[in-house]
Amino acid sequence: LSIRRQRQMCIRDRYVCLYGERNRNMDYKRINEFRLLGLTIAYYRKLRGLTQAELAEATNLSRTHISNIEAPNGKTSISLNKLFDIADVLEVPVKDLFDFRDT
Repeated sequence: LSIRRQRQMCIRDRYVCLYGERNRNMDYKRINEFRLLGLTIAYYRKLRGLTQAELAEATNLSRTHISNIEAPNGKTSISLNKLFDIADVLEVPVKDLFDFRDT
Protein backbone atom coordinates (compact mmCIF):
# COMPACT_ATOMS: atom_id res chain seq x y z
CA LEU A 1 0.00 0.00 0.00
CA SER A 2 1.10 3.55 -0.61
CA ILE A 3 2.00 5.69 2.39
CA ARG A 4 -0.89 8.01 1.57
CA ARG A 5 -3.37 5.13 1.62
CA GLN A 6 -1.93 3.80 4.90
CA ARG A 7 -2.47 7.18 6.53
CA GLN A 8 -6.09 7.14 5.42
CA MET A 9 -6.78 3.68 6.80
CA CYS A 10 -8.20 3.42 10.28
CA ILE A 11 -6.39 1.35 12.91
CA ARG A 12 -8.74 -1.58 12.41
CA ASP A 13 -8.03 -1.67 8.68
CA ARG A 14 -4.27 -1.47 9.26
CA TYR A 15 -4.39 -4.33 11.72
CA VAL A 16 -6.40 -6.55 9.36
CA CYS A 17 -4.07 -5.63 6.50
CA LEU A 18 -1.00 -6.59 8.53
CA TYR A 19 -2.30 -9.65 10.35
CA GLY A 20 -5.17 -10.92 8.23
CA GLU A 21 -8.83 -11.68 8.79
CA ARG A 22 -8.24 -14.61 11.14
CA ASN A 23 -7.21 -12.19 13.86
CA ARG A 24 -10.45 -10.24 13.71
CA ASN A 25 -11.24 -10.84 17.41
CA MET A 26 -7.83 -9.48 18.34
CA ASP A 27 -8.56 -6.60 15.99
CA TYR A 28 -11.68 -5.58 17.91
CA LYS A 29 -9.85 -5.94 21.20
CA ARG A 30 -7.02 -3.72 19.96
CA ILE A 31 -9.43 -1.11 18.60
CA ASN A 32 -11.14 -0.97 21.98
CA GLU A 33 -7.77 -0.56 23.72
CA PHE A 34 -6.86 2.37 21.43
CA ARG A 35 -10.29 3.90 22.14
CA LEU A 36 -9.82 3.53 25.89
CA LEU A 37 -6.29 4.95 25.69
CA GLY A 38 -7.60 8.03 23.90
CA LEU A 39 -10.42 8.50 26.38
CA THR A 40 -7.96 8.15 29.28
CA ILE A 41 -5.67 10.77 27.75
CA ALA A 42 -8.67 13.09 27.38
CA TYR A 43 -9.66 12.45 31.01
CA TYR A 44 -6.23 13.38 32.39
CA ARG A 45 -5.95 16.36 30.03
CA LYS A 46 -9.23 17.76 31.30
CA LEU A 47 -8.28 16.94 34.89
CA ARG A 48 -5.16 19.11 34.44
CA GLY A 49 -7.25 21.91 32.91
CA LEU A 50 -5.51 21.74 29.53
CA THR A 51 -7.07 22.26 26.14
CA GLN A 52 -6.20 20.03 23.22
CA ALA A 53 -4.25 22.93 21.74
CA GLU A 54 -2.19 23.35 24.92
CA LEU A 55 -1.41 19.63 25.10
CA ALA A 56 -0.53 19.64 21.41
CA GLU A 57 1.86 22.56 21.82
CA ALA A 58 3.55 20.99 24.84
CA THR A 59 4.09 17.69 22.99
CA ASN A 60 4.93 19.12 19.55
CA LEU A 61 1.89 17.51 17.98
CA SER A 62 -0.91 19.19 16.07
CA ARG A 63 -4.20 19.88 17.81
CA THR A 64 -5.86 17.75 15.14
CA HIS A 65 -3.62 14.80 15.99
CA ILE A 66 -4.45 15.12 19.70
CA SER A 67 -8.13 15.28 18.76
CA ASN A 68 -7.78 12.14 16.64
CA ILE A 69 -5.97 10.30 19.45
CA GLU A 70 -8.74 11.19 21.89
CA ALA A 71 -11.55 10.43 19.44
CA PRO A 72 -13.45 7.25 20.33
CA ASN A 73 -13.48 6.09 16.70
CA GLY A 74 -9.73 5.43 16.79
CA LYS A 75 -8.62 6.77 13.43
CA THR A 76 -5.01 7.33 14.40
CA SER A 77 -2.18 5.69 16.26
CA ILE A 78 0.53 7.11 18.48
CA SER A 79 4.22 6.40 18.88
CA LEU A 80 5.57 5.31 22.24
CA ASN A 81 7.82 8.36 22.27
CA LYS A 82 4.84 10.71 21.95
CA LEU A 83 2.88 8.69 24.48
CA PHE A 84 5.67 9.25 27.01
CA ASP A 85 5.66 12.97 26.11
CA ILE A 86 1.92 13.16 26.73
CA ALA A 87 2.27 11.35 30.07
CA ASP A 88 5.03 13.78 31.11
CA VAL A 89 2.91 16.83 30.28
CA LEU A 90 -0.09 15.35 32.07
CA GLU A 91 2.14 14.47 35.03
CA VAL A 92 0.99 10.85 35.19
CA PRO A 93 2.97 7.63 34.90
CA VAL A 94 2.55 6.05 31.46
CA LYS A 95 1.12 2.94 33.10
CA ASP A 96 -1.80 5.01 34.39
CA LEU A 97 -2.83 5.76 30.80
CA PHE A 98 -3.42 2.02 30.41
CA ASP A 99 -5.45 1.61 33.58
CA PHE A 100 -8.75 0.91 31.84
CA ARG A 101 -11.35 0.50 34.53
CA ASP A 102 -14.74 -1.06 33.97
CA THR A 103 -17.37 1.40 35.12
